[in-house]
Amino acid sequence: MRKIFKKILKRCVRKLYENPPPVNENQLVFLSSPDFADNGRAFFEYLVENGYNDRYKIYWLVDYPERYKHIRCKNVKFIRRKHQDIERITYKAHKTVLTSRYVIFTHSIYWVRKVQEGQTYLNLWHGCGYKGQKAGGSDKIIYFDYALVTSEMYRKHYAEFLNSTEDKMLPIGFPRLDWFYTDKTNARRWIRELKEGKKADKAIIWMPTFRKSGSERLSDDTVTGELGLPLVNTVEEMKRIDELCCRLNTVIIIKKHFLQVDYPLNNEDYRNIEIIDNEFIEDKNINLYELVAGSDAMISDYSSIAAEYLLLDRPLAFVLDDLKTYETVRPFFFDNPQDYMPGEHVFTMDDFEGFIVNVAEGKDEYGSRRAAMREIMMNPCDCYSRRVADYFNL
Repeated sequence: MRKIFKKILKRCVRKLYENPPPVNENQLVFLSSPDFADNGRAFFEYLVENGYNDRYKIYWLVDYPERYKHIRCKNVKFIRRKHQDIERITYKAHKTVLTSRYVIFTHSIYWVRKVQEGQTYLNLWHGCGYKGQKAGGSDKIIYFDYALVTSEMYRKHYAEFLNSTEDKMLPIGFPRLDWFYTDKTNARRWIRELKEGKKADKAIIWMPTFRKSGSERLSDDTVTGELGLPLVNTVEEMKRIDELCCRLNTVIIIKKHFLQVDYPLNNEDYRNIEIIDNEFIEDKNINLYELVAGSDAMISDYSSIAAEYLLLDRPLAFVLDDLKTYETVRPFFFDNPQDYMPGEHVFTMDDFEGFIVNVAEGKDEYGSRRAAMREIMMNPCDCYSRRVADYFNL
């Protein structure tokens, strides 16, 4: 029965693309990964808050529309993206894409194909940082008319990364960066309560980019320690950091990348280290970027979040112990990536602990370097979402 349904669906979708319905000039459709997240959600929220849904029908393609029944806005509808039983994109999802004036997405979505005029496919993308295309990466084509990057500097790099041209790269910046300056969810309250509960004066957020993913194609596998984290290889080393944080009245929040396999760590084993993931964030109604903005300092590495943190002008540390190995797996955009990392460069446990001490004591020698790189890498403004809406005359 499933095979028959697949064949029928395939035939119907093919006919749809051969003879697509007219484009609706007042229709937008969003897709993101995870669903209803990242730059797509940030831009959507801006549009609704500013009344764009009075003149546009706005659709979201998601796996479970029932999860969003609480979102009741004029002209906004959530549509099932994929048949769960046969893992195929629904006919309605295809039709919605084909009839929308603007098709707006955030990740490498290969099934979205452009077959008729009068549409704009906008790739909001999901990060401009340090790492380029993984060796032997996908040769599939992402169809789009424009893609967002965070500054002029990234146009050439991402044109190559996305197999496109520089004129399609718009140095507007990302809508999600507006969340640094909002307080719509429980994020800031949660971090305040965490600090109070731990009797901590400072909260450092540690956001490693993923090294080992559930997908073999995505995994970089450049760490060998038992914890799956860069630099900190053993439970004993993690407990050493925890003890230091306790002495310095500092808490470290480790945010697991959603592509990273689980760390073998338990919050119950540590006093001033807190491990959180996407499921925790969703359950607690926490906006990640609001959470990041509530921190006093950041530890990261090659992730785009480190570059974005420049907008907050707070202490940064870059964990680089696997730098040489990492660049053989996933080359950097820059020949000299460390020149674009305005903060403490951490290669050893002593370096790591030294950064924690400096944050606790309020020592920060990188303000001027951050300011210089912020202008180069982030193209600052007071509202990135408005920039996008204005550019496309929505």
